[in-house]
Amino acid sequence: MTVVVLHLVSIFQGTEFPGYAWVDQTLEVLSYTPLSAIWAGTSAVALFFILSGYALHRMLSPGKMTYAGFAARRIARLWIPYAATLVIASIGIALVGSHKIAGQSDWMNSFLGTSPSAAMLGQHLLMIGQFDTKPIDFVIWSLVLEMRISLIFPLIFWAVESNRPILTLIVSLGVGAVSILAQHHLGSSSTSLMATFGAQTYFVIGALISKYQSQIRHQYNRVPGPYRAVLFLGALTLYSGLRISETYSTLLGASWIIIVALCSSHAGGFLDRSPIQWLGKISYSLYLCHAVVLLFLINWLYPRLSFASIVLLAIPAIFLLSYWLNRFVEQPAIALSRKLGRQLGGSLSKGAVRT
Repeated sequence: MTVVVLHLVSIFQGTEFPGYAWVDQTLEVLSYTPLSAIWAGTSAVALFFILSGYALHRMLSPGKMTYAGFAARRIARLWIPYAATLVIASIGIALVGSHKIAGQSDWMNSFLGTSPSAAMLGQHLLMIGQFDTKPIDFVIWSLVLEMRISLIFPLIFWAVESNRPILTLIVSLGVGAVSILAQHHLGSSSTSLMATFGAQTYFVIGALISKYQSQIRHQYNRVPGPYRAVLFLGALTLYSGLRISETYSTLLGASWIIIVALCSSHAGGFLDRSPIQWLGKISYSLYLCHAVVLLFLINWLYPRLSFASIVLLAIPAIFLLSYWLNRFVEQPAIALSRKLGRQLGGSLSKGAVRT
């Protein structure tokens, strides 16, 4: 949801339209406060990666899955909805075209004015190499990294299960830091190999939280309530506001937010509410298709409608398509992934991972 909010408000940021200047000014004032977590979309990707590491560790923890079964489950779970969204986006561009908008921000115009080619669509579908994700669905760069790291996650699982958590964390942070520096130095894209190695740290953190969850909960419960509140506000600030380092401050803040969600009864009660559960259920589809809906409506309706009107139309349209994609594509993909996991099952021991 925070990614969606970010992209909706970003339509009004950095433009040359004087009527939207107040949006920039307001968000600038709030950007160094915990309230900026509401639209901290970039930070939400880090949260997503840590959650993935947590979930994948729990998937492998019983030790009864072959690598083939694990890989088949991840590919079916992630790739089928991803591919369906690419097809929907390509059809939308074919129907209404794509054009740059004078006065809009450089950020928005970077996604407009191009047409997907067969070669570009092929690169997207294969998720291979370094390619531009902007023209079709600009959020999918993170899904490319998610898929790649998922396929090597058994190695991360083995490292975490080796009972050397400090060494595993130090090596992961070192590899991540070198990769991030190399990415900035070389000007690599968000789907490059360096970006992939840089993102693995989030998965390692998530796996460590999963492995040591009971110990973490025990220590968390020993912290007095007022201190927990202060720590949570500090985590929100690191996550989205005052950042010492965008990568590592976000990493610390996101990790603590997940720990609070796992350990706090108040957080658990909130997250168990039906509307929040429903948002969680459709969250992958929501993430995949919201930019597609937004760009389709902009290309189709602007300048006949204002950007404010387009955003108001986009909100229900995004949820409708997310629900449809979840029900008719994502849920069948989940069922298929489980079936493949059963058919290709077996024992995934530490030795098997090492092999």
